[in-house]
Amino acid sequence: MAEVLARISTIHAFLVPAACIAPRSWGLATADAVSWLLLMLPRPGLYAVREAHYAFGRGPLQSLLLAQRRLARPLKDYVVFNRVLRGREDPAAWTVSEVNVAGVENLRAHGTPYIVATGHFAREAVMAMHLPSIAPGQLAHVVSAIPASPPSLSERLGWRLFRVTLDGWARAYGRGLQFVHVGPEHPRPSEQILKQLQKPGAIVYIHVDAPWAWRASERTSLIRSFSGTQLQVFALGAARLARKANCPVVPCLPRIAGDRTVVLE
Repeated sequence: MAEVLARISTIHAFLVPAACIAPRSWGLATADAVSWLLLMLPRPGLYAVREAHYAFGRGPLQSLLLAQRRLARPLKDYVVFNRVLRGREDPAAWTVSEVNVAGVENLRAHGTPYIVATGHFAREAVMAMHLPSIAPGQLAHVVSAIPASPPSLSERLGWRLFRVTLDGWARAYGRGLQFVHVGPEHPRPSEQILKQLQKPGAIVYIHVDAPWAWRASERTSLIRSFSGTQLQVFALGAARLARKANCPVVPCLPRIAGDRTVVLE
């Protein structure tokens, strides 16, 4: 509990003012500094170092640096999303480039609906996938439903940060970005997704690296070793929905290539 309170206090004391007042470079530097503070805690700090070592087989120093970058990324995303929410950042002004895009351009030209299979990468980079220049059709993003009353303080913090992400997306792309919520209160999200995929030019974003945990008892996911983890669960919903809707799946890896620069592969 003390570690959770320390993380909450640090985020509110440093990152919110950095996003609201400071220049972008200062805000991102503050996120980097906070990540070094978190690195001193048993969780997430030492745990992240151990995971980096197991995943990449690096030495102590390199594992430490990898862990710091991993901890800093969501903090930087939090700063950027708060800047977008307050009108201090416009994703449309970023430099966004696409790699291996010939097949996608063909789908766009013919107004063919398709599913974008992506993962929980840098949310700042994911935001670029919704730009009108990248996704001109009707958009739907499959997300977890935020519970009304999370049971623990750490979960309340996590859902609060997630709400900032959704609000940032809605603020930047109010042109029709639709959220499809999955959770116990939304037992049949596939019907909404399939209806969306019947519309010309529709695009549905699905994260395939995290199945819907609340349906763990009935899921038939792909479980395999991955990146230093013996048992990693991958969702198969995107493939099943594509088969039912008879539409293609476009894998997309969004990555940050520099300041305000995103590459979509």
